[in-house]
Amino acid sequence: MQFKKNHSQPLKGHYLSIILIALVISGTTEAQTTFLNPGDKAYTLLERMEIKAGKDSAFNFSKTKPYSRRSIIAAVNMPGRAAYASSKVDAYNLNSLLLNNIEWAGDQQGFKSKKPIGKSFYQTPANLYEVHTKDFDLALNPVIQFTVGKENNYGQTLFLNTRGLTLRGKIANKIGYYTYLTDNQERVPLYAQQWANERKAVPGNGFYKPFKTDGFDYFEARGYITFGVTKYIDIAFGYDKNFIGNGYRSLMLSDFSSNMLFLKLNTRIWKINYQNLFMELHQTEPRGPDRLLRKKYAVFHHLDVNVTKKLNVGLFEGVMFGRSNRFEFGYMNPVIFYRSIEQQNGSFDNAVIGLDAKANGRTSVASQLPRGRAGNLPAATR
Repeated sequence: MQFKKNHSQPLKGHYLSIILIALVISGTTEAQTTFLNPGDKAYTLLERMEIKAGKDSAFNFSKTKPYSRRSIIAAVNMPGRAAYASSKVDAYNLNSLLLNNIEWAGDQQGFKSKKPIGKSFYQTPANLYEVHTKDFDLALNPVIQFTVGKENNYGQTLFLNTRGLTLRGKIANKIGYYTYLTDNQERVPLYAQQWANERKAVPGNGFYKPFKTDGFDYFEARGYITFGVTKYIDIAFGYDKNFIGNGYRSLMLSDFSSNMLFLKLNTRIWKINYQNLFMELHQTEPRGPDRLLRKKYAVFHHLDVNVTKKLNVGLFEGVMFGRSNRFEFGYMNPVIFYRSIEQQNGSFDNAVIGLDAKANGRTSVASQLPRGRAGNLPAATR
């Protein structure tokens, strides 16, 4: 009798096993939530309110993004929130934040539109169509963006034309879901065109087709589900972006890349937030006829500790690796230093470790100190 090894789906099978186990356990967990979109205007408001509060993590452990909608609404609804919105602009933005997260805002009747469209549309100002019942929440909205611009020494007009929809909600207060679908055409500045031509990918979105003169045409689809294992551990599984660190672009994990398949475990208890990310990545070149692209993988974890009310310190570690026929399951261990596993395996994987700190007072000061070691991965899988 012969046994054939099948390594074609090891990673996805392991993901699904974890998800099925978590779904069984999650029968007694608390309500689940979706996350604020990357680049949402609410991030600016939350950072401002965090500084005015004079302490880190007034709303979330702010070095791991995206933020949970449930956690930020729970925080801005706490007693004394008016002190964070002392100006008319802050008050307007805070009210907008509540409207855009109405499933967690509490008194939904208080946000009813003065002029809804019929009995089904814009019942509240922020959502085209929404449903809020005992075991089901849904918010459906269009995505429309059109911008134009000019660049010196470039005769073509810059533009971005985006159309699509976004859908989010929760089921039985136990499962959260989110979908974002858009069709896009754009012409970017010359430096971004050069970047895209060198890497055969649109910044932030990956695959594209040519559009008119020096333009890009691409379809973007993001989505995930969330659920809880215990009161303190949440899981998210899907295809989207994640961010770890401080600042507009992080030295640890930025959201500049294309969307990627991920499994995220987030543990929050006492003064500690601990996040594990398991991701599947793929190369962007060379393209050509339709075919499966080569894969590589990344595993990161980040530990956040509130040392004082104003000071937060974090420890980050990650490894990126490629295997021709399997996932390195030793890296699935969520509480061990990856460098130790890497040395035991005798691997040539890319490893990084770092410290970060953030202090809030009258202003916010942050620092990141990553240290990495590049292995000998083939160029196509680095």
